[in-house]
Amino acid sequence: MNFVLTTALENSGLVSIDQKWVTKRVGLFPLSWQPKLGADYVHIWQTKSFRDANSRLRELADQIYLAGTGLLASSTHDRVKNYAEVISKRLEKDFFDLLRRTDDQEFSINKIIEEVEQRGLVFPLDYSIDCTKDQKVAALARVFKANWWARKIRRLQAKKLEQVARDLSIVHRHNQVYCSNISVSNRQEQKQRNARMIEGLEVVSDEGDVLNLAECVEASVSNPENRRAELMVRMRGFEDVANLAGHQGVFITLTAPSKFHAVHASGRSNNKYQGANPRQTQDYLCGVWAKVRAAWKRQGIEPYGFRVAEPHHDGTPHWHLILFIEPSQLDAAIGTFREYAIAEERSELRNGIQARFDTKLIDPAKGSATGYIAKYISKNIDGHGIDDDHESGRNAQDSAVRVEAWASVWGIRQFQQIGGPQVSIWRELRRVSAEEARELFRQSGNEIPESIEQARAAADASNWAAFVMLMGGPTCKRVDQPLKLHQEIRRTESGEWEENEYGEIISRVRGVIDRVKGTVAMLLTRRKQWSIRRIEHDSEPEAAPWSSVNNCTQPQNTGRPEQTRSTGP
Repeated sequence: MNFVLTTALENSGLVSIDQKWVTKRVGLFPLSWQPKLGADYVHIWQTKSFRDANSRLRELADQIYLAGTGLLASSTHDRVKNYAEVISKRLEKDFFDLLRRTDDQEFSINKIIEEVEQRGLVFPLDYSIDCTKDQKVAALARVFKANWWARKIRRLQAKKLEQVARDLSIVHRHNQVYCSNISVSNRQEQKQRNARMIEGLEVVSDEGDVLNLAECVEASVSNPENRRAELMVRMRGFEDVANLAGHQGVFITLTAPSKFHAVHASGRSNNKYQGANPRQTQDYLCGVWAKVRAAWKRQGIEPYGFRVAEPHHDGTPHWHLILFIEPSQLDAAIGTFREYAIAEERSELRNGIQARFDTKLIDPAKGSATGYIAKYISKNIDGHGIDDDHESGRNAQDSAVRVEAWASVWGIRQFQQIGGPQVSIWRELRRVSAEEARELFRQSGNEIPESIEQARAAADASNWAAFVMLMGGPTCKRVDQPLKLHQEIRRTESGEWEENEYGEIISRVRGVIDRVKGTVAMLLTRRKQWSIRRIEHDSEPEAAPWSSVNNCTQPQNTGRPEQTRSTGP
């Protein structure tokens, strides 16, 4: 325990048993946090009472425990893995023992649901609605798998640990901005483990082609550089559509009320803070957005653009939106958004609402909408092209690492397209060249439909604006768009439907279909089926594939999937 707390306890006259109680609870926390805990304990004791200091420490210590597991939020990766193996096997045995004794499947499943929920997790099936037998079997199969437990517990650990850091006022611009150093370190270790695992895997096609999985991942939108480039292409495309249609661009910032913010910009704790974590704050913002969109639908307002969710310095999320709107509807759209954005805790805003809701009209003479949002996209991916992050006061590249860790811990979707066609169709079309598309249709005895070829050519040229218009425009409903994805279910060699490890039938994307002409006008974008297997050394026998995929990079002579293509402007 830290020197400050030890000295204070020794000088306090506390009996030995109280010192042990405090020491034990402080020792539950990461070593780097213990000085902060000690200082807070002493401060509360000196300004209030021992009872208040003990109550505060007890509350924090309770958050560290993972209920019903015997684990802590700071328990090691190996300890979690061991627990996951034990609990998954135990619950499987308990379920079948109970089923044999009672012959009551519903009762037996409910007991397993109770066991899962007692450990702070959510059973992987909404049992409040009618469920099929296959759905129940798949849910139980997950609970009986150690890797399901390990994943869920690690996510719960990350959230609990990070929330304690926020409650201790460790996370803010003057200390550990966006998220705690421990969460950043844990995220980096996780990514390194994933990278090591991927390096040991390869993908093999049903025709015998073999590719390194790490190279496939590097060429995909999992690569931050590719992800950033594609987002910028789509944003630029929306702006081009808006310019052609005469729509007005508006930049909107949406922020949660004060009660969601743990720490002031000065670094002082916020007395209004009510303990919400960033995930709960994100849910609140999503709730506001849902009300706004419902109201817009009633008013016939259909904006399109992008939303970026990013953290304030203390980890509380806020949103930036670039929306394009019909000029005649602009005032009504902003007024409606404003109404819902400031409805909660309206009194704290007094006469100024900018702290909660702020708008700026995009003036093309002063700069583009894409330029407006480019820095937010870059800041939240890799910091490319930005020198400093003004929110944190740090190097933008270093801040981006912390932002990525923050999004991972809290499960927050950083970027969301509003309106427009599915990007999945765009990506599928980019897999096939013009020559390959013509050849595929020639082999089937058909001419390539103009709807597919024009959309493919637009995607091939990274022309999102043209692609949007060919798909019916930025506000066209999905059911009315001319193209859709084609999915099909595969059979195994024995003739059974292909299933995943939980017994669920797998549906896979195979191509793009013209809605009017149907399957006769399908562009097959995934002509080979791929499986993942471990890379075997020369001294080892060749392993059979153990996981099926079909979204990896294909050999150069079989097509040009989007992962191998530049998605830049």
